[in-house]
Amino acid sequence: VTESVAAVLEQEQKVLSDAAEEHALRLRFLCRKAALAAEDVARDGAAAATREAMGRLGVESRELSARVAKLEEEAGELPLDNKRAETLLPRLQADKKVAV
Repeated sequence: VTESVAAVLEQEQKVLSDAAEEHALRLRFLCRKAALAAEDVARDGAAAATREAMGRLGVESRELSARVAKLEEEAGELPLDNKRAETLLPRLQADKKVAV
């Protein structure tokens, strides 16, 4: 009888051990699946943040271009007296030489 009980207990232990191993494998699979999903979410979030930042930069760039155009327009409307022109001309020529 004792051998029979020991055999049953040994069989139960093997069944439980196999079930635990199968459960561990499923758990590892689910953890890996969750990690991959988290990577996808992070990648999608980074892509969305990049698109948003690029959109903001585009808006800021257009705003700055409009402001520059307005300033250039206003500068063209300003009267330039001879004295001011004489002081600006050498600097403009120097800037032109530096730029070239």
